[in-house]
Amino acid sequence: MIFRLLTFILFLLIFTIIIFQNYFIKKILVYGLQNATEKKISIENVNLNLKEKSITLNEIKIYNPDGFIFQYFFTCKKIIISPNFEKIFKSVIEFDNLIFYDPIIFL
Repeated sequence: MIFRLLTFILFLLIFTIIIFQNYFIKKILVYGLQNATEKKISIENVNLNLKEKSITLNEIKIYNPDGFIFQYFFTCKKIIISPNFEKIFKSVIEFDNLIFYDPIIFL
């Protein structure tokens, strides 16, 4: 009985992670980037493409603190990241490609 219950809970956990993987990745990225930059960040959409080994971030906005002329510090329509998966768990993470589409930095 306990084995069936544990199997069912494990199945639900795996199913939830598969269905909501982009949501979890988005939350992890936003949290990590906000801690690194100490600024509010919004990302509209995150797509994980396992076939092409890439991560696509859509509609990225880094906000300025209150008191600045511009609302945003940085905006970008799309960022495509292709990490080098052979070295992803090393101390330095390498990217094969890092492509920015329509980036704007407000100074």
